[in-house]
Amino acid sequence: MAIGNRVIYQDSEQITATPEPGKRMTAVIADYHDAFSREDRDAIKEILADLDIVNLVLGKLNHGLNSLKEAEMEIIEAKYLKGYTWARACDTVRLSEGQGKKLRREAIEQMFPICRIKVEDYEAVIRIIKGGEL
Repeated sequence: MAIGNRVIYQDSEQITATPEPGKRMTAVIADYHDAFSREDRDAIKEILADLDIVNLVLGKLNHGLNSLKEAEMEIIEAKYLKGYTWARACDTVRLSEGQGKKLRREAIEQMFPICRIKVEDYEAVIRIIKGGEL
């Protein structure tokens, strides 16, 4: 039995498949699939490029942090990675705020030539972290 261009029953079997699309519809589907695939590939390439930049900067930061003394690393970690206030960050390393800030400044000055992070890489990481804003 057929209704329009759909076969409902054929030789006592129920067929639920839709009819095959015509050439024009097939071309539209293929074009959509190609465009969608291109967009996916482009998005994946962009994500991988972002990951490469983040990994590069993180690797350089880790290298720089590993060159620090324990107290220097602890003050940097407490202030910037854990987000502590100066009072709390300095308390973790048992220093006054003035000593803690001086230690932090010396640590950053020591890391600077080791890390050698380019400004554009730094800005790219900040943009990625903030979700595209800069």
